[in-house]
Amino acid sequence: LAVFAASRAHALTALDAKLAGAQTEGHRLAGILVLLALVGASLAAVLALAERRMTPSLAARRAFAVAVAAVVAAAFAGGVARFGAPWTAAHHAWRSFAAPQKDFGNDLNSRLFQLSNHGRLIQWKAAAHQFEHAPVVGTGAGTFEVWWARHRPQGIQIRNAHSLYLQTMGELGIVGLLLVLGIVLVPLMAAIRARRQPLVPFAAAALAAWAVHAGVDWDWQVPAVTLPALALATLVCNAAPGRALRLGTEARIGMAAAAVAIAAFGLVAGIGNQALADSNKALDGQNYAKADQQAKRAARWAPWLAEPWIIQGQIDALGQDRTTAERDFRKAIAKDPHNYLAWYGLAGVTHGDARREAVAEVEALDPLSDEAKELRTGS
Repeated sequence: LAVFAASRAHALTALDAKLAGAQTEGHRLAGILVLLALVGASLAAVLALAERRMTPSLAARRAFAVAVAAVVAAAFAGGVARFGAPWTAAHHAWRSFAAPQKDFGNDLNSRLFQLSNHGRLIQWKAAAHQFEHAPVVGTGAGTFEVWWARHRPQGIQIRNAHSLYLQTMGELGIVGLLLVLGIVLVPLMAAIRARRQPLVPFAAAALAAWAVHAGVDWDWQVPAVTLPALALATLVCNAAPGRALRLGTEARIGMAAAAVAIAAFGLVAGIGNQALADSNKALDGQNYAKADQQAKRAARWAPWLAEPWIIQGQIDALGQDRTTAERDFRKAIAKDPHNYLAWYGLAGVTHGDARREAVAEVEALDPLSDEAKELRTGS
């Protein structure tokens, strides 16, 4: 029902939709999803209550098993009649998945029941090659975007490999992959032990769905998707039988202090990221004074970012202050040597060996970028 309701929202399924229409339909769809979630939770609670109060007879359980087997057999027979033998259907499914990417136009609904990989195979191969380069500890967190820019076979710009496990392998090696698998498999094993507890099967099913889908998309960067999955993981671990782990006072204080520190860092990072977004928006609108002000604010609140210094360098270059612009771009490079835009900016405000070095870095970091092409042609 949720998928059907979403597919009927034109402004949410068309690339050329207007923002106002998307907002209106998004609010309506949000209400429908909340209602369906409440219905699903209510049905789960009713079933849990029924499990406590009702004990089906042996004959009823056998009849139910026969009915389920009959439904499965009928579905299998229908699938064979429609798609052929299992191996034939699997072959056709793989051919459809591995086929070159299709142009689905503006209607995103046309992709709903398509098995096209939509470019994922190329991205997965890139992550696998990144893993082969540094299989133990990887090349570093967040470096897939850099690796892709260096080695991409086509000009599309992406940040994620569309697979939690493959991207973790590439960025953090086998060590990081084992840690991620532990986060996923430990709760699922706990759910098996606690499978007779009310609601645990439902929680485990939702967690398993997230774990599978995270293998083919970047769910882990969507808090509304991943935080519920982590909450379900906590629930099933807590429901598993066994000796309870009781923390002492010092451990509780330490965990509370860590939680406060993490929350404070999140707040600071959020302020810095918002200032950076405001700076980019002002820069696009040619409001250079505001863009510079917000970039400086972002640099104060998020001093690890290179982007605020790139923006300041661009503004100083526009003002013909090449000396200050060079200083800004070099600060950006010091914070992120793999940022080809910082090197591109440096190439625009320097001469001689410094410019040649900057051009070479742009070529090495992102050879298919428009900036690299511009530097090659001298335009």
